[in-house]
Amino acid sequence: MSIRDFIATDLRFECTACGKCCVNHDDYDLVFLTEQDIARASEKLELNRKDFLKRYTRRVHGNRVLQDQGNRCVFLDPDGLCRIYETRPLQCRTFPFWKENLNPRTWNNAIARDCPGVGRGKAVSRSRIEMFLEWDRKGHYPVREKT
Repeated sequence: MSIRDFIATDLRFECTACGKCCVNHDDYDLVFLTEQDIARASEKLELNRKDFLKRYTRRVHGNRVLQDQGNRCVFLDPDGLCRIYETRPLQCRTFPFWKENLNPRTWNNAIARDCPGVGRGKAVSRSRIEMFLEWDRKGHYPVREKT
């Protein structure tokens, strides 16, 4: 089944704010950062770019990724909430709608097992999922002006 066919199958998702997506699972153990992610998180934390990179990131195969704290994201607080939720990275914003997850086997097994929001709430529109896939393809998302 193609991704296009799969996302037309009435996929339901509602974030439960459980924080489980912020804990390492099998191959899901890196949060890759875009330049936009770095800029937004630095601003949120009132740090300059250099200090943010030094304190919260590391390099893996030439890519900038978030540091782990044990087996969890450095920004996951003790209550399981993201300390930078409003400016969370692109990869986090688009979970679980990553192209590698959008097939029946992965979605109904690994993703549903690790994320209680899968299968809950309203169906996510095909156009919204396609938007997430486009953001991922481009490596950035639209910047909203501050109001």
